Amino acid sequence: MRPELCPRFESCSAAVCPLDGFTQGVHLAKERSCFYLRALAKGKTDLIPRSIRQPVVQGFHHVLNAVQGRKTTLHRLKEQLKLAREFGLQEFKVL
Repeated sequence: MRPELCPRFESCSAAVCPLDGFTQGVHLAKERSCFYLRALAKGKTDLIPRSIRQPVVQGFHHVLNAVQGRKTTLHRLKEQLKLAREFGLQEFKVL
């Protein structure tokens, strides 16, 4: 699907779009995000037009999976650093 098919395309200032499969652009901190992704995060699916609902939902899951993956990695790193402090750096192993 193409971002041009989004009803908000002309006025949108989001750096990344779920309609292009997140293949263009990079989202930086403090940048605006897709209105429809934010609506879905709030459970307001009625605000998402039927014509673009499926790619927006897929994009939402894509974002969630990426964030959860980072969260798991950060948790694992935090645990490893804790062990390194307790046992000394000689015992530290990156998994």
